Amino acid sequence: MIVPMKKAHLVVLKEEKEKLFKSLQRYGELMIISESEGQNSTVYEDSMLNKTNQTIKLLNKYRENKPLFGDYNVVDYNDFSNKKDESLVMLDEIEKCENLINNLKNENASLFEEIKMYEPWKRLEIRLSELKKSKMAKIHLGYVESKYLDSFTNLMNEYNNICDIFEKNRNGVAVFFVNYFEEDNEILEKLKQINYSEIVLPEKDQFVFEVLDELNEKIEMNNTQIEIKNKELSEYSKSITDVEILNDQLLNDKVLKETPYIPTANTVYIEGWVRSDRIERFTESVKKGAEVYDLEFSDPAPDDVVPTYTKNNKFVSPFESITDMFSKPNSKELDPNPVMSVWYWILFGMMMADAGYGLLMIIGVLVLKKLMKPVGKAANLYNIILYSAIPTMIWGVVFGSYFGYSIPGIPYWFAPMNDAITMLLVSVAVGGLHIITGLIVKAVSNFRDHAYFDILSDQLSWILILCGIALLFVPSLKQVAIVMCIVGVALIVLLHGRHKRGIIGKFFSGVLGLYDITSYMSDLLSYSRIMALAMSSASVAMVMNKLAEMVSGGVVGTIFSIIIYAVGHVFNLVLGLLSAYVHDSRLQYIEFFGKFYEGGGVDFQPLSIKSKYIKEIKDENK
Repeated sequence: MIVPMKKAHLVVLKEEKEKLFKSLQRYGELMIISESEGQNSTVYEDSMLNKTNQTIKLLNKYRENKPLFGDYNVVDYNDFSNKKDESLVMLDEIEKCENLINNLKNENASLFEEIKMYEPWKRLEIRLSELKKSKMAKIHLGYVESKYLDSFTNLMNEYNNICDIFEKNRNGVAVFFVNYFEEDNEILEKLKQINYSEIVLPEKDQFVFEVLDELNEKIEMNNTQIEIKNKELSEYSKSITDVEILNDQLLNDKVLKETPYIPTANTVYIEGWVRSDRIERFTESVKKGAEVYDLEFSDPAPDDVVPTYTKNNKFVSPFESITDMFSKPNSKELDPNPVMSVWYWILFGMMMADAGYGLLMIIGVLVLKKLMKPVGKAANLYNIILYSAIPTMIWGVVFGSYFGYSIPGIPYWFAPMNDAITMLLVSVAVGGLHIITGLIVKAVSNFRDHAYFDILSDQLSWILILCGIALLFVPSLKQVAIVMCIVGVALIVLLHGRHKRGIIGKFFSGVLGLYDITSYMSDLLSYSRIMALAMSSASVAMVMNKLAEMVSGGVVGTIFSIIIYAVGHVFNLVLGLLSAYVHDSRLQYIEFFGKFYEGGGVDFQPLSIKSKYIKEIKDENK
């Protein structure tokens, strides 16, 4: 059912605003209206929140025993409402470690580049500081491409110059040579023709091998420091839960700071929506947050955009997420979930239709729920699959399917793979009942709105026609079927054009209303997808069984057959679940909702505690 809303008007003293907001957030009963003019809210600085998010990502890399299905953090509200100074200090220490590691890695990268620069000259038997001290000649260091190495050697021999050839790298072959001053320019001009490139090494009172040793030693020292800091981060990763709690604390600070309100000289005015069944609890939250306040309630105005909150039993509630993916119900219509959930449940079972798969669904979901402890939408999805396992088993028994096998001695109605026509007729018949249910829901809605002629012309007429068409296949009820069809057609012809002017206009509009039969026939044919999915799942199961049987025999064959059975049926089950989820939803959205559902509602989202990492906050007030 859709819970009616009340509009709350609350005034408190300015000095009690922060305490009140915290109480409202704790209780989670008020959805504050944020469209009022003159509202104030604080723009929250996200830097600290971003810092904790980045820290959590960093620490996750260092965790040794990371849970397979994530953490399940449970925190007491009193602990959650108070930030630990140790967590803030730890955050700074982690940041210092990360910055130091990054700086050391950057320094190592620069050192490696230096090593690459010096590496070709490690055999140079002269100090770097002496490269420019010659009185009679000029010493050169540079690179020559390999293909010009002979030309370089010949040129040096031509001038009787001292030269040496060192190692090769990406720049070419490293060369060392000495020119007399008077010949230097001439030789350099000739070297240009063989693409010689000169380099200048930093002037140090060291040999190149000494510089390289020094650089490598520095890298080793840095790596030792990096290793130490990595160990520190590994230790900090054991306290990642504290950082996750801090992140959610900061997230809720952000929510509070950005909560809108209307200020006056000495007070703060807040306006919002409260569920009519939670008035007392909301009032309690106000009392806990403010000593002096003025609180009034009013009914929604005709032009108010009223949020929607649906309240249903444990079976229906998970299916609300299916409806919400299409559109939230608006506050003025009937809640479609009680009826839709039953039909979704039935159709899902028909599409899966295997007793063995139903059993696997129950076992698999219960195990995953135990391991993963899902909440919110994820929990709803698990429950939908869990509940749908029951009709999957029932339809599996009806069709005699147990992991693709039929068990001798256990009676069943028919096997879809052996009787596709009957399966098609059953699918269309179930689809007809599904559509008629949608028309009945619309009729109830029209009755509530006193639109009685709409019931006769738009719902009862088509219910009679659809039922009449179905009864035409029952020989003993053919006359009843014809009467039902005639009455349905008459209601459309007489009432469909009731809003038109003139008898002729009403008549022709009524006749044109009969054209909707094409839409209904198209909708009925859409339910053939039930047959298609049931048969495709059954055929894949049979293929896997045949493959397993083909390789069975002996120890090795038995092992391979077990693997084929397990992998094949799990694959078929997962594929079937995905297909059933999608196509069942499609039948609800188009064929079912198309008959009565408006949607377009706004979700009721009260000011409440938000959590990204914490799964559960224990609070004695809830």
